[in-house]
Amino acid sequence: MPRNAKNSDIDLSPESMEACDRVIALAHQLSAVLTGDALSPETGKVETPRALALAMGMLAFLLRADPDDLHAMFFAEKSLNQFPYRAGPVQPMRHPPLAALLS
Repeated sequence: MPRNAKNSDIDLSPESMEACDRVIALAHQLSAVLTGDALSPETGKVETPRALALAMGMLAFLLRADPDDLHAMFFAEKSLNQFPYRAGPVQPMRHPPLAALLS
């Protein structure tokens, strides 16, 4: 599904903006868990360069992925939709897997 709209043609709904904010917050939480870096108590976002780069990479991935592929991955028969959804904050890890790789 091509996305060829000009920047001036883009108008996001409040619902879409709220979802975007939640996805960005999740990227920051996952980045903090994977790198072992802390979230800022003021903003709730990561602040170290490595954690910011990882969060940005997660979001860049979503923006570059084909929407049809994402839809099939999550909503097709026998898709990832079979896995249970776990609401709530991401749980910390004892040994963040990317901490040593990104230091």
